[in-house]
Amino acid sequence: MLDWEAFTVPATARVGREIRQHPETWCAYRELVRAVITTMARLPVVLLGVCTPAEVHGWPIDAWVLLDCADDERRRRLGLHARPDHVQDAVRDGREYRLLGLPVIDSTGRTPAAVVAVLVQFVRRLTKPDVKSDLDTWLASFRRALASSSRTGGVAG
Repeated sequence: MLDWEAFTVPATARVGREIRQHPETWCAYRELVRAVITTMARLPVVLLGVCTPAEVHGWPIDAWVLLDCADDERRRRLGLHARPDHVQDAVRDGREYRLLGLPVIDSTGRTPAAVVAVLVQFVRRLTKPDVKSDLDTWLASFRRALASSSRTGGVAG
């Protein structure tokens, strides 16, 4: 499991600007994430991020799934941490992502652990039998990351 945002702190330190706040850095950051994913392409990897298939065309990605929630739920979750205009942008983005026709895992009313369980089932259906045992290791890592994110105020989408 790899979060798209995993490298923003060291990347910010390297370029001397906050990656999230400087769109001119996004292309280079996207290429950094692509380089990491490409080196891991032989492994079962779940990349968590906010991208469309068109934005990462040509990457070694076997399947897409939209982690989504109802608009009211998104407002509630993000309203605790984000400015009102960012919340509205996120609600608009969520509506646009739904139009892509991707498989959806709806997190509305679910705990993060329940969403993880559904995501693991999704990945298991796609994974070859010889690497399914690696999913147990992945799941343990995901749960640790989720627990850490919950302690630091992370918001599940």
